[in-house]
Amino acid sequence: MLLLSCYFGFGACWASFVTTMTSRHLLAPQRSYPPYSICEHCHHRLHAWQLCPISGWLSQGGRCYWCHCRLSALAPVTEALTGGSWAVLAPSNFTNWLALLLVSSGCLMMVTTDWQAQWITPPCLVSFAGLLVLTPVLHHWLLDSFLALLWLSLTFAPGFGRGDGEWLAILTLVIGARPTCAVILWGCLLALSDRRLWYHQPVPLIPYLTGGLWLTLLTYPAGWPW
Repeated sequence: MLLLSCYFGFGACWASFVTTMTSRHLLAPQRSYPPYSICEHCHHRLHAWQLCPISGWLSQGGRCYWCHCRLSALAPVTEALTGGSWAVLAPSNFTNWLALLLVSSGCLMMVTTDWQAQWITPPCLVSFAGLLVLTPVLHHWLLDSFLALLWLSLTFAPGFGRGDGEWLAILTLVIGARPTCAVILWGCLLALSDRRLWYHQPVPLIPYLTGGLWLTLLTYPAGWPW
């Protein structure tokens, strides 16, 4: 139990670190930041208790302690899912540890950029290579290749981002068609929680697909039904 708690804590802290660094250095590379964390709304310096993964957001009630502006729920959700994935998958050797670190880092970067700016960095898709170690599956290459080409063709469909198709195509070739369909199902269910969808506003798909990927991975130790 102590080891699982350590894995969860590491995953949550790593998610907090990667999302913060992505926001600062990939989304706003020209902006100068002070050597400490601040509120993005009122620029007040944040205390240590506010920076704790998950609990920092919960203790403030989802709002800034000083200016009371609403804080995005993206941070605690990604921290919880990443921490949970590390705890459940619990890499047993150095290779699995590096693979999980690679996958979680790439996914966190793509989630952050898509959520805030609606684009992803294609090199981050290389991180899916770590799934070859974490989820060895029997591929049906004809079906996998067909679906991968289908996802790529959908990049030209209205309302479907080019990065979304590339994300799904690479994932299909790595983990197979049937697990990818489970990821899409989970992702669509999670996307229903976004109120922008009900007002016919653009909704970033990668964060919800990534949530679907983590939820699918969490079932892997018990054995995937394919």
